[in-house]
Amino acid sequence: ALPIWLRAKIGEEEKERARELREAREKHRGEVLSLRQTHERVVKKLADENDELSQKLSDCGALLERVEQEKALLQETVSRLSAELGEERDKAKSFGESRGEQVSSLTNEVHSLKEQLSEIQVSS
Repeated sequence: ALPIWLRAKIGEEEKERARELREAREKHRGEVLSLRQTHERVVKKLADENDELSQKLSDCGALLERVEQEKALLQETVSRLSAELGEERDKAKSFGESRGEQVSSLTNEVHSLKEQLSEIQVSS
């Protein structure tokens, strides 16, 4: 059997350890609660950012689709205008050739008339 003073000393140390354990447990609970709250805030923030990015990605997809449609429309317009330009170029070339033939014909006629006028002036 242990002396009374030793048993009292052991009892006091056990009470002190029990108190330290309670304090450590309370501190640990507070840290765990704080970490849980931080985790919940971070998870919510990430979820919100994910939703925002998903919406932006969706908007970008819709915009890209619209750009592709506009691009196709512009390509059709360019093709049509190129074809029309080619037709107009052909018409202008044909018109120019036709006018060139008319000018040549008229020039020949003018020369012929000048010769006739010269002959008439010489004979008079």
